[in-house]
Amino acid sequence: MSTQPSAPPAPDASRFTTTSHLVHIPSGAPFSPIPQVFAVQVLHMQDSFQVWAGLPASGQDEEVASLLARKQTVAESDTQSSQCLQLKTDAANVDEEEDEELKAALKAAGRDVPEGNNFSASGNVDGGEDYKRLPAGAVASEWAIAMASAPTPSSAPSQAQGSSLFRTSADLALPMALRIARKLQIRQIHLSIDVPAEVIHAASTAPPTSSASKTLVMLEKGITDILKVFVR
Repeated sequence: MSTQPSAPPAPDASRFTTTSHLVHIPSGAPFSPIPQVFAVQVLHMQDSFQVWAGLPASGQDEEVASLLARKQTVAESDTQSSQCLQLKTDAANVDEEEDEELKAALKAAGRDVPEGNNFSASGNVDGGEDYKRLPAGAVASEWAIAMASAPTPSSAPSQAQGSSLFRTSADLALPMALRIARKLQIRQIHLSIDVPAEVIHAASTAPPTSSASKTLVMLEKGITDILKVFVR
């Protein structure tokens, strides 16, 4: 599993920070109907997070996987000094293509980046005071809030409490938000999971060893890894 990017900027207490990411989940089945690429957007405020996880635009998961593979090949080959200049040019081209893919994916999911904001291959969006445009798509298939209390030296490990705002029979967002809040000691996290109905159905009816269940576990790990950068 890989996430892009891995190092968002340090938050400024005077404003919020928005970053966009791709979580790529390798599949053992080449033609699996379960999505393998997810778009994740994080709104980081001083003591809380709003996290949205959904799908890129239709048909772009293969393109994103191809771009990630090409970028990895460039990174490995960059150690060869005789090809250094050419590889840097190739890497820049791949970054530009990846930017366009991510912009299109987020726009199709209703999380498009407003014009005039600085959007780079790192996934950072810095709109400052001009970033006022709200998402246009549905909030989520599932949406939950969780809060973890800070542990004290004399107390037991901290516990997390939460509540579902939207939920389905699979009940994905609430337990995921509780685990993330407890693990990372997050004061407040709003977690929106906007995945296809077939994934929700598969997760609610299939055993934990199914591909749908494993995909959601890896998505949770990807979200956790992204948020670790903010709270470490």
